Amino acid sequence: MKNTQDVMQQHLEAYLKRQFPQREALVLSELERTDVGYSYQTCFVSLTWKESDGPVSERLVIRVEPETGCVPPYDIRPQYEVMKRLEGTAIPIPKTVCLETGKDIIGHRFFVMEAIEGQVLYQSYLNHPENRTQLENDYISILAGMHELDWRGLGLSILKESESAAQCVRSEIARWEQVIETSIYNPLPIVSEVICWLKNNIPPADRMTLCHGDYHCQNLLARDGRVVAVLDWEMVKVGDPISDLGWACLLSNITKGFWSEHGIVESYQKACGRTVDADRLFFWKVLAHIKLAAICLAALRASMEFENPDMRQATIGIMGVPGLLDGAAQMLGF
Repeated sequence: MKNTQDVMQQHLEAYLKRQFPQREALVLSELERTDVGYSYQTCFVSLTWKESDGPVSERLVIRVEPETGCVPPYDIRPQYEVMKRLEGTAIPIPKTVCLETGKDIIGHRFFVMEAIEGQVLYQSYLNHPENRTQLENDYISILAGMHELDWRGLGLSILKESESAAQCVRSEIARWEQVIETSIYNPLPIVSEVICWLKNNIPPADRMTLCHGDYHCQNLLARDGRVVAVLDWEMVKVGDPISDLGWACLLSNITKGFWSEHGIVESYQKACGRTVDADRLFFWKVLAHIKLAAICLAALRASMEFENPDMRQATIGIMGVPGLLDGAAQMLGF
């Protein structure tokens, strides 16, 4: 970030004082940057102020748009607008506070939301086996419920809708193909073969829904045996809901100790009352491999060119890409 931590804290305190003029003697006492996530920076801040019956405190999250990351360009506005409009629905999300689209406060666009107490779902799942059935139920019922929402009725016009379901898929394939092409120094024949197969085998979609875009067990929080928040909406889109399911299946398969792919698919069908077409799911699982490989390659390229100093970027690129591409090739019999 352009600002030192002290300067950033001062600017944020002044900004939040303007957002909360009714809070007397408001002080931002802590600014804690976390190492979660690979693109958007997440910071926790603690606020204290005076009210008639004594001092009050609150913990908030600052979600900061990056200059560089795995897959630029970045736009923080859609995820904020989606989260804001999901308030009051059955989807558990942190309550949004405000969005800052200017860069004069801390050098980046950002939004503020409440901090939710909880543990990453994956860790809660591993640490509390007695809660797994309920956590599994929550995990799937939230996903299925999201796909049943009337996204137009929620006023989510900020999400671009393609002319057709097929065009939506073609755009997604093109996006990850471009990310891969700009992230590698030499062509990878297996990538070309898989991309060609994807372009020639786009399945029909029976509906277009709100999709999280990155739904998996490390993007949800749990507390007391229940899922309490869905986080990281940066890839939110309108698309084929089975894209979310295919992504969740892939991430489940590579996340040691989490719920099985079979369990996820069976429970999703029960939760939404729809049979998942096997060929359609197969397609989205193949595309999920390419999508994650693209993100890993972009992360590796960014770390090699020092666009991002986070060495985790290099690690996920080196460790992840070969297995993902090999997995896609094996699925297709290449």
